Amino acid sequence: ISNIDTKNVTNMNGLFHSSDKLKNLNVLLNTENVEDMSHMFSYCYNLEHLNFGKINTKKVKSMNSMFYDCKSLKEIDLKDFNTENVEDMTSMFSKCKDLKKLNLSNFNTRKVKPNRLYEMLFCLSGLEELDISSNDFILNYVDESYTVKDNYYAEGEVDYYSYYNLSLGDLHSLKKIKINDEIANRAYDLRLIGEWRNVKTNTVSTIRKDSNILNRFTSGEYELVPSCKISFEPKNILKMYDMNWEKGHSLNTEADILKIDESNNVYYNEGIKFGGWYLDKDYKNRVPSVLKIDNDTTLYARVEIKKYKVIFNTNGGTEILSQFVDYNSPVNKPSIIPEKKNYKFTGWYKDKDFNELYDFSEKITGDTEIYAGYEYLYK
Repeated sequence: ISNIDTKNVTNMNGLFHSSDKLKNLNVLLNTENVEDMSHMFSYCYNLEHLNFGKINTKKVKSMNSMFYDCKSLKEIDLKDFNTENVEDMTSMFSKCKDLKKLNLSNFNTRKVKPNRLYEMLFCLSGLEELDISSNDFILNYVDESYTVKDNYYAEGEVDYYSYYNLSLGDLHSLKKIKINDEIANRAYDLRLIGEWRNVKTNTVSTIRKDSNILNRFTSGEYELVPSCKISFEPKNILKMYDMNWEKGHSLNTEADILKIDESNNVYYNEGIKFGGWYLDKDYKNRVPSVLKIDNDTTLYARVEIKKYKVIFNTNGGTEILSQFVDYNSPVNKPSIIPEKKNYKFTGWYKDKDFNELYDFSEKITGDTEIYAGYEYLYK
């Protein structure tokens, strides 16, 4: 498409929207006055090759969903894109699943409104390399004084979600990334999860789902460190998160995995006794003190759940046997109603002064005494 006079066109919103039979497209149009390119190629499912020629985007204000769901597109040449006046990049590249590389090193987002980078890079499941190193690529997150004045939210409502208006958490195939200082400082908020090696300094920075930045990022180029996942069982007892460990490196079970005891483990659980780490759930292969990690690995903790004694104090009524209850489990309510001469049973209580009824859904975390309460029957 090259012989159409579009010099005075200001709106190309949805120009090729849902042209799902297109495979190759050359768009050599005059776009010098275009202000709106939102949804311009969205839902072009089978589009594999797209050529803009030397495109002029200097006046464009909206690129909302411009390439949304172009899931067959192999690459996008954005070197001539001028985004200095763009205010909205929402979902711009969302669901472009076949893209391997995306170079946004010339992108300027300084005029993009808060929350208008939302899902810009959502669901790029095949993306391996990303360049957002431009110092003009900023996040424009809002402070608490910002109120919304558009149709997405109630007018005047504070848009807290804008604070995290860009996420890198869905880029599951990402192996290389170039970032600026601002992106580096927000790496945790953007969910850039994993072990990343700085190409220049060879230092490794780690971001986990369960904690803040362990080694702070700086601007530069990073490569994802090949890693293996270490899982811990049993999950219903251990309060431990999965770990990523550099492939081919050794794990020290003393230093790198905290022992499950109250002296040095933040995940210590007072309801268990720890009997060591094993490679199998039958506890036949004990983990050596140093274990080389070459594959995803599950480590099984040999644990014994502690039992606690629950005494039913019937205060002179029918004797009821004590129960031994697993840690963090509820005690069974006695089926026998205690009897006491001249008294009527009123329930089981937490305290001996009968101020608070005992809740039998409550979980036991230590030795416990429960008291039978009575009402005196006048003769």
